[in-house]
This record gives sequence, structure tokens and C-alpha cells, in this order.
Amino acid sequence: MDTLLATITALTSFALVVLGIIELSRGRWFVFVSLGLIGIVSSIYSASRTSGSMAALIDKLDTANKKLDQAKKTNDDILAQLTVPSKSESHDAAEVPPSKVMPVPANQQQDAILQALRNEYILSHDGITSAMMAGLQWPDENWLNVRLKQLHQTWSVRVSPDRTNVSTIPG
Repeated sequence: MDTLLATITALTSFALVVLGIIELSRGRWFVFVSLGLIGIVSSIYSASRTSGSMAALIDKLDTANKKLDQAKKTNDDILAQLTVPSKSESHDAAEVPPSKVMPVPANQQQDAILQALRNEYILSHDGITSAMMAGLQWPDENWLNVRLKQLHQTWSVRVSPDRTNVSTIPG
């Protein structure tokens, strides 16, 4: 619809030039004025539709950004709970209240950490494959191992060349 309006506006402008030259010499200025008004009205209407569409798109982007920020916060909270260092490793015991930490068996904890790291990777990187979005592919092995070290984990991972499998390596 917007393309049609832009085309009408362009054709109207062209017609104004041609008819204006022809009709002004004959004294028929009303054709020139009429076409001018049509061009002006269609231009204004097209511009208002475009600005309305842009405003709607900006609102949708703001909503999507808020949802992504909430997903990132939730993912960070999960990682914080799963990677709480033991009291001997902790530099600041006030970071996560003990009442919020639930005991999780090691292999389940590692799986949960890896899932949360995959979510973090998806939220923080561009060009994510649909397979990774579906949970069928893993991030780069190096990135995962760097993040595990940052989270004070003593284990690392090995990712298969096709990035569909990940195995943990005790540290």
C-alpha cells in the first residue's frame, strides 16, 4: 500500500509538470492545482502511515528488548544459584543467601549450568543457528570453557566437531 502511494505521488508530480506546462498556456490552471492537491494529500497520507508503522515497530522492538532483558536476568539468576562457590572458595558469603541455594547432584548441576550457558550464548551473540535455538547444538567449546572458569567451576567440556554433543571433563 505504501509503495502504491509513493508511486501515485511520483506519477502525480510528473503529471503536474507535463500538464502544468500544457494547461498554463491555455489558461486551465485548475487542472494543475487539482493535481497538485492530490499529490500533496497523498504525500501527507503516505508519510503519516509510514510514521505510524515506525512507531508500532519501535514499540514491538521495545517489548522484545524487555523480554530479552528479563530472560537474561533469569538466566543469570539460575547460573548464580548453580555456581555458588563452597564456603572455603567464597570471597563474599553475602552474594547468594543460603536459603536460595538448593542441593543438586553434580551431573544434574553440570547439565543445568551448560543449559544456562547455552541460553546466555544465544542471548549475547548474533547469528545463532536454528539448531542452537532448538537446543540441538552447543556454543563454541572455547567460549564454554572460559565461562566455566569465570564461574569458578573445576570441570571443563569437550564439544563434538559438529557441535551436537558435549561431554564434561572432570577437573
